Amino acid sequence: MRSGNPSHSDCSSSVTLTVSGARPQPVLTVSPLGQIFEGDSVTLRCEVKGASAGWRYYWYRTGQSRAGLDYVSYNDRWVYLQPLSDSSSGAGGNFTISAVTGTHRGPYWCRAERGDAHYYTQYSGAVTLTVSVRPWAVLTLEPDWTPVFTGETVTLHCQVQGSGDTDWRYRWYRGETQVHQTDSSTRDEVRYTISSVSYYHSGDYTCEGVRSGNPSHSDRSSPVSLTVSESVPQPVLTVSPPGQIFKGDSVTLHCEMKRDSPAGWRYYWYRESQSGSPVYKTDSSTGALRSSYTINPVSLSHFGQYWCRAGRGDAPYYTQYSGAVTLTVSVSDPLVLCVSESVPQPVLTVSPPGQIFKGDSVTLHCEMKRDSPAGWRYYWYRESQSGSPVYKTDSSTGALRSSYTINPVSLSHFGQYWCRAGRGDAPYYTQYSGAVTLTVSERPQAVLTLQPDWTPVFTGETVTLRCQVQGSGDTDWRYRWYRWYRGETQVYLTYLYTGDEGRYTISSDSYYHSGDYTCEGVRSGNPSHSDRSSPVTLTVSGARPQPVLTVSPLGQIFEGDSVTLRCEVKGASAGWRYYWYRTGQSRAGLDYVSYNDRWVYLQPLSDSSSGAGGNFTISAVTGTHRGPYWCRAERGDAHYYTQYSGAVTLTVSELLPRVNLTVDPPRVQQFIGSVVTLKCGGPGGSAGWTVKRYTKGQVEPSCSSHRGETTADGCFIRYTSESDSGVYWCQSGAERSSAVTLRVTGGHVILESPPQPVTEGDTLTLRCGLRGYRSDSAVFYKDGVELQPQTVRETTIASVSVTDQGSYSCKYSDWGESPESWVSVRGETPLCWTGLTDIQAPSLITNCNLICETKCC
Repeated sequence: MRSGNPSHSDCSSSVTLTVSGARPQPVLTVSPLGQIFEGDSVTLRCEVKGASAGWRYYWYRTGQSRAGLDYVSYNDRWVYLQPLSDSSSGAGGNFTISAVTGTHRGPYWCRAERGDAHYYTQYSGAVTLTVSVRPWAVLTLEPDWTPVFTGETVTLHCQVQGSGDTDWRYRWYRGETQVHQTDSSTRDEVRYTISSVSYYHSGDYTCEGVRSGNPSHSDRSSPVSLTVSESVPQPVLTVSPPGQIFKGDSVTLHCEMKRDSPAGWRYYWYRESQSGSPVYKTDSSTGALRSSYTINPVSLSHFGQYWCRAGRGDAPYYTQYSGAVTLTVSVSDPLVLCVSESVPQPVLTVSPPGQIFKGDSVTLHCEMKRDSPAGWRYYWYRESQSGSPVYKTDSSTGALRSSYTINPVSLSHFGQYWCRAGRGDAPYYTQYSGAVTLTVSERPQAVLTLQPDWTPVFTGETVTLRCQVQGSGDTDWRYRWYRWYRGETQVYLTYLYTGDEGRYTISSDSYYHSGDYTCEGVRSGNPSHSDRSSPVTLTVSGARPQPVLTVSPLGQIFEGDSVTLRCEVKGASAGWRYYWYRTGQSRAGLDYVSYNDRWVYLQPLSDSSSGAGGNFTISAVTGTHRGPYWCRAERGDAHYYTQYSGAVTLTVSELLPRVNLTVDPPRVQQFIGSVVTLKCGGPGGSAGWTVKRYTKGQVEPSCSSHRGETTADGCFIRYTSESDSGVYWCQSGAERSSAVTLRVTGGHVILESPPQPVTEGDTLTLRCGLRGYRSDSAVFYKDGVELQPQTVRETTIASVSVTDQGSYSCKYSDWGESPESWVSVRGETPLCWTGLTDIQAPSLITNCNLICETKCC
């Protein structure tokens, strides 16, 4: 109402105000329902039922008592609530834990708030998050010996532990590749059997359980290594005692596998023919690398050739036959019975004599005097004569000497040993032999290193394998190298070496040198060999690499700008030295390459120190720097060179464009949903100029989308999306302005940097933008390095120079990091303008090659 005419207005339509008497309490729920396991994603949802508009949500856990914290009653006691995080306002709020662990167990609360006066709801009821340990898979190899040989059968047994459920199906992996799985009809099948293994089955295997219930999968098992050898082992057959054998003697045929052979063997002996049935075999797996067949007493009918072989597994895998030994039996002289009143005493000796090393084979020989009677059994004792023997012959050997072999010997076998002999049913025992002390030492260890140590190496490079024996002061070692490729095959052996190191050099490697290498030291003394080194992997790439040459900054380059050429060998960065080239005059010593359908000679410019990549910087470009550039890299004492990179053409403009494209807001990065204005302007006005955009491999009008609106001098985008990212410029006929890059991001954080190059000497201000919030805790980065230790919302460079040119970004600790943007710095502004006649932009990531036409004002 008022004093004039009309004196009052009509009354407004009515508005209903409904006031609820109770302060609302939100409802807190957990998703998913049911049991939750470590590693699952869990979402807490807070919602105010029936009054959803305008709320902001907050979540809480129990915390330590301090000022400013609220407290609630929980399980008959008061607990303080520590805030976790908040979400934007809406009909409901979600707080998501992407991968829960045991630390996330416990009660949670939430509440909501709205309005400028900060009206808060009550706290929700407590919801307790219970996190269970995920069941885990255990993988075992049956049989568990290694290596196995081509043709054997192995079974990988997978079992899920930590779960009482039985409806698991199983998957097996070699490396990261799935090699087998059970289907729904055989979900209780826990075995993966390889009936006839080959070398290509070698590798590290894992397994996991999967099912339709919760949890849907177990943790993957620890890896189990399967090593398959292609060489078929061959045992060695020996006769004891050696020398002449007489009728009535006891003869033992020993069948022995190599020290590094796996266990689980049964042994078979053959006479006169390998094709018939064995004359003797062990009834079951002995678990040892040696077994014996004793003939007692021997007769003339035992004369002939003998072989042995070993086998293992249910459908036996057999070794090769041993070499043949011939048993010749002679008729002995008439026996003479002699009775002696003295109690005989055997002699105990150790073979080999001297120092014994862990892993050696040691034999204790118990021997009666030559004129002693026969029919003895032999007994060996350790540490005490009063206890049970550590080893004994099961029956009378009929010989005056018997042996107890420990293979392999370990540190636990250290101590004093005795032996004695006995014969008869109620045994008559000899005296104990004199004591011998068995001292077991750790075996020296070979260490293999690769020089140089970068990987991969490329065809034609030189590599050296260096083997060194540690834990031994001796220097008379010779060295052997092995490559784990198509079985364990010795590929190189040095001759006697009087220093403390050995080298195996591959002066021009190839793809076929790839593999795992080990080495060991050998010598004529004791120990006769070291432990084998851990494997070293040599990976040889079949292709000579080609480096990638890039130019920064992207876009149009003017005289006085700072330009950097960066050369990088992708995926193999160690040890490189970099060289840059331009076209030069033909002369001896220069290489040449094909460029634009002709051959050009390359003149070297400069080199950089070695590193992950090399930079060649022209601090102020001029017209003389126009033209193509190449680079290549080199490393190693033998000077191994890569291919030349592809050519990159540097185009330098003398002038500024007559028409400029301006962006409002004046920044490269924009939030999704922003309002952006693009305008063409300059001394001659904007008539006839339109805004163009390059994106997704094609040029199109910038306002071609449903969100854009063409204006008289440019384009108005009322709601930006990520599809609006691209390179923009003004165009009139064949003329074009300089280009501007826009990047639209869906993140919370952007870097506010100028879209146009900054003139040297000007002030540069960078701000860290945060969607919908304000914070003063940003950190700024240049080329990945933090600019300053303090946290601010903006940073200013008072007088920029070409050294300030680079890639910038910023970060809020609670909200994440912005994308990177390139900031260009140019020299003094030229007095003429440039009409751009062509732009070639193969992508938003690669360089834009700008071909310029110069005109004066």
